[in-house]
Amino acid sequence: KNIQKTVLLILTDFNNCNNFRNLSKEKAFVTDVTNASRTMLMNIKTLKWDPKLCDFFGVAEECLPNIKSSAEMYGHISYENCPLPNTIPIAGCLGDQQAALVQ
Repeated sequence: KNIQKTVLLILTDFNNCNNFRNLSKEKAFVTDVTNASRTMLMNIKTLKWDPKLCDFFGVAEECLPNIKSSAEMYGHISYENCPLPNTIPIAGCLGDQQAALVQ
């Protein structure tokens, strides 16, 4: 139970800007590998959600965002009252500590 609560707390992170659902006109529900790896649900060899881990922690895979590379097009900026044009791409995401390694 405590492990499940911890995983669910980590998963609430997907409701922030990492999933781009609220920022992109495409309503993209995606995350990158650096953030997905923090959940303990991603297989680090396949870079996909691991069905055995999801089952162990009681998390349905269909509730999780698609895992993308840290440097690819996720969508275009578009949210209510945004003064920026909706042609600006959202094209990169890195987790905090993992990003510190990139120079």
